[in-house]
Amino acid sequence: MPIITLDTTSSDKAILDSAITSDGFGGGEQGAQLIGKFAHGKGVVAVNSIAAGVTTTDQRVAGFLAGIKKFPGIKVLPTQYNNFSIPTADSEVGAQLLANPKLVACSVPTRLAERVAERLSSQRQKGKVDIVAFDADIRGFRCSRTAPSLT
Repeated sequence: MPIITLDTTSSDKAILDSAITSDGFGGGEQGAQLIGKFAHGKGVVAVNSIAAGVTTTDQRVAGFLAGIKKFPGIKVLPTQYNNFSIPTADSEVGAQLLANPKLVACSVPTRLAERVAERLSSQRQKGKVDIVAFDADIRGFRCSRTAPSLT
């Protein structure tokens, strides 16, 4: 039986017949550039991911963290992991919003972006905090200030 992976892959490449991947690291860097631009190079950024050890999201977070270093005026909070739970991620991001009045952006998994947008709206943060999300279903990074996806 052939084994083909899409984005998230196996550390044992010998068992794969093929692997189709996006540039998670490059996408993460691209998201950081958007946030740096929109935040005018200053503020606090929250990073939320699925789970440590997932190759796809690890690459995206690593790219984002590498890219945001170009903006020394931006402080990045420690990455939080939601273990595939939208309620957990919602709680984590909500706590970060309350604890960090200088929060300018959240980097989140795509499935969480809508819930974070709802929370921002309910906490009257809409238009003050940007959201950047990356996944295959939107073909690249999308930021709350840019309607089209970047590929």
